[in-house]
Amino acid sequence: MKSTFVFAIFLTVIVSIEGSCEDCLNIFTAYQKGVLLDESLSDQTGVAVAYVCPGTNASCEELIYQYWPTLAQALYPVFLEPERVCSIVGACEYSTDEVTCEECVSLMERLADNMVQEDSIAERIEFLKGDGYCIQTGEEECVGFIDKYFLNIHVSLASVIITKSEETCCDLSENGICC
Repeated sequence: MKSTFVFAIFLTVIVSIEGSCEDCLNIFTAYQKGVLLDESLSDQTGVAVAYVCPGTNASCEELIYQYWPTLAQALYPVFLEPERVCSIVGACEYSTDEVTCEECVSLMERLADNMVQEDSIAERIEFLKGDGYCIQTGEEECVGFIDKYFLNIHVSLASVIITKSEETCCDLSENGICC
């Protein structure tokens, strides 16, 4: 796995925010485009397989490789929409020129906490099972994949965000924000 994984890019974005909501929106617009690149989707798929599939049947890995890239392409334009993300992480609350390590870690924890809230997960699942993804694919297996794997994938990605937040804030910051 590369550094911590694709969501660690959030830290690069967050630590470069200069207290401006407009800056946050501009940065997350660029991030949203980057997270949907083939290489990024491949990295995310690898993380999902590594965390979700050990000890399961062989179809787990196959299904994640089959569904995750296109599922992410449906999910991210909605749930990583810049205004939504800036609101979730509270980036506009900071008025200083630089985000401190503690603030950076706090922002990451807020994002990860939001990802694992029951209502947040339910909203994403409803979206994916409906018009957002499964209905468009026309596959009943899609709903089964989401029922069986999405929660574990989503929680695993949020867990990595939290456990690697200090390290990633330090590794990815341009301003030397180390805890």
